[in-house]
Amino acid sequence: MKQTPDELTIFPDTMIRVRLKPSISLEWFSRVWNAEFIRVQIRHLAKTAVGLWKVSQVQIGKVVIPVPPLAEQLRIVTSLDQLLSICDQMENQLETARERSRRLLGSALDQLLRSVDER
Repeated sequence: MKQTPDELTIFPDTMIRVRLKPSISLEWFSRVWNAEFIRVQIRHLAKTAVGLWKVSQVQIGKVVIPVPPLAEQLRIVTSLDQLLSICDQMENQLETARERSRRLLGSALDQLLRSVDER
C-alpha cells in the first residue's frame, strides 16, 4: 500500500526558487501554487524513508500548473481579490450578527429571570 503524507504536512526541508516567465503573473502563480489541487499533486509526489516527507526539485518539476494567457491571469486575480473581499465582509457581518444574537439572548434570559423572581 502506497503511503501518502497527511494533508496538513509541510515540506520545510528546502527552499525552492522559481523563475517565472514574463508571461506568468507573480500574483497568479502565488495563488495557484497555494491552491489545494497543487497541494494534492505535491502530496502524491512526496516520498519518505523514515517518516520525514520530502519533495525534490525534480518532483516539483512534475507539478502541473495551468497557465492561461497573462490578461486572463490578471482578470482572474482581480476577480478573486474582489470575491475574497466580499467573503471578508460577509464574515464580519456574520460575527456582528452572532454578537447581536448573544446580547439579545442574554437580555431575554435576564428579563425571563426577573419575571420569575417577581412572582
